[in-house]
Amino acid sequence: MRLNEVRERLISYGYHPDEVEYALVEILLYKSADLINTADIRVLLSMLQEKLEITRAESRIKMFSG
Repeated sequence: MRLNEVRERLISYGYHPDEVEYALVEILLYKSADLINTADIRVLLSMLQEKLEITRAESRIKMFSG
């Protein structure tokens, strides 16, 4: 799967483009774009989901503490 296809698919899932770019850069530090496979995509999804959950938790903390 080409890198641009991965990027577009993740964005279509509703993840913010900046977060997708950051996650892709993290993966590309360790692996060539030509070698990205489904396991790497699962890692990307996990990274993005974790970031989304952290952002939601931070929002809830602000809402209830302030």
